[in-house]
Amino acid sequence: ARVQGRLESMRNNGWQEEVDSLRRAGYSPADYAFSGIGYRQMFGHISGEYDLEEAVRLTVVATNRLIRHQGNWFKRSDRRINWFDMTLDPKQTTETIVEAALKWSNQ
Repeated sequence: ARVQGRLESMRNNGWQEEVDSLRRAGYSPADYAFSGIGYRQMFGHISGEYDLEEAVRLTVVATNRLIRHQGNWFKRSDRRINWFDMTLDPKQTTETIVEAALKWSNQ
């Protein structure tokens, strides 16, 4: 559900337009600019390979694959990692993290 919500937000905030502007500037899916999840998938839609729903479906698949890999790479039990819950109030959580890091770095 979070992935679907994120993709809906991307659609509403210019995902297709951003990819199309890169295409018009001469970039292709082989370029580094298209390495992020969703760029190649949207390019496929813009270039007529498939419809928008398929671009979204392919992006969901790629995102879920990355989530599974991250779950394997970053274990909750790893004591070297500080986990932060960003689901409740991401702005406040981020401010708290940055403030703590600044205090720590100034010691």
